[in-house]
Amino acid sequence: MCESSFENGLAVADGTLRRLDIERELLEEVTEKLAARRKGVGVAREVARYADGRAESGGESIARAVMIREGMLPSDLQREFRDPLDSQATYRADFVFELASGKTVIGEFDGKAKYEDPALLDGRTTLDALREERQRESRITLLGMPVLRFTWNDVRKRGRLAEMLRAAGVTPNTLGERDYRATALKPPQGFPPV
Repeated sequence: MCESSFENGLAVADGTLRRLDIERELLEEVTEKLAARRKGVGVAREVARYADGRAESGGESIARAVMIREGMLPSDLQREFRDPLDSQATYRADFVFELASGKTVIGEFDGKAKYEDPALLDGRTTLDALREERQRESRITLLGMPVLRFTWNDVRKRGRLAEMLRAAGVTPNTLGERDYRATALKPPQGFPPV
């Protein structure tokens, strides 16, 4: 984490927490012990403070790093919502933004893998996966929450993801009290763009 950008470091840290099933606090302790006097320790500390094993892919982690840098931290990750048409079914949202107004906005990172990787398709066709994704999104919007979808290109282009979030009503000033700011963490400053 000392030798990478905040974005790439967060992807590694999130994956480490997820794969090893450990808590962020342990990662913070280990980072402090191993990186205390190394070049890049500041980035490593910030990465450890924001790491979250609920992120399901490196793309989601890098997107969240961009959100953090822009001061638009999600209120929650991978939150489950009941399907309004089937009480037995649930859907998970990649990013949840709870606004001070009471409105909730859902953010979804769309990587290519879930539509192309045979292991992720699990016997379904790409068309099946796209159809299921559209149904999932329509059910979430029935709950009164707009869904903002974004891709790698949106994440990589400086300012594009922030522009999209602002269009959905998500800004540093509109976020509710349940976001990461409530834990006294501040967005890292001075990190290079993705």
